[in-house]
Amino acid sequence: MKFGILGEAKIAREYVVPAILAAGHEVTHVGRRNPGQVPLPSIYKDAIETDYDALLSEPSIDAIYNPLPNHLHVPYSIQALKLGKHVLCEKPVALNMNELKELESAAASSESFFYEAYMVRSHPQWAWLKELDIGEHQSSHFIFSYPDQPKGNIRNRKVDGGGPIIRHWLLCNIIRMYAIYRRP
Repeated sequence: MKFGILGEAKIAREYVVPAILAAGHEVTHVGRRNPGQVPLPSIYKDAIETDYDALLSEPSIDAIYNPLPNHLHVPYSIQALKLGKHVLCEKPVALNMNELKELESAAASSESFFYEAYMVRSHPQWAWLKELDIGEHQSSHFIFSYPDQPKGNIRNRKVDGGGPIIRHWLLCNIIRMYAIYRRP
C-alpha cells in the first residue's frame, strides 16, 4: 500500500512512518503547508514533497495518514475519503458532534476505510486492562501533566482545537471504559 503523509508531525516521523514501513508499505508522498522550504527528514527517504491538496489528488496514493493540527482533521480526512483514499487520522478526529457527523457521513458514503489513530483501542499492551478484576468501581482519578508550550503554539490554541486536555481526557476516558466496562 502506498501512503501519503499530511504534514510533517513528530508523531509521524518517530512512530507512524516507521510502523508503516515495518509493515511493508511505502511512504511515497509528504504534504507540507509550505513545501520546499526545509529538506525532508531522512525517514521519508525518496518520498515526493508536495502540498496537501496535490498529495490528496495523487492517484498513486492508496491511503493517507493525517497528523495535522486538530482543526484540520475533518476537512482533510473528508477530502481524502471523497477522493477514494483510505484514512488513518490522529486523535481527536473531530472537535464537536457536527464535525463527527459530517465525517461519519463521508466515511459511510465512501468505499474507503477510515480509522482514528488511537493505539489504546488496538495495542496488545492494553489487553490486560480488559481482564483486570478491580472489583466494584467506586471512583476514577487521573493525573497527567503537559510541558508548558511557547506562547502561540498551535497545541495550545483553543480556536484550532489545540491543548492537551482533549487528547489526554480521551486517553483517560478510554482507560476508564476498559477498566470498568471492559470495552472502549
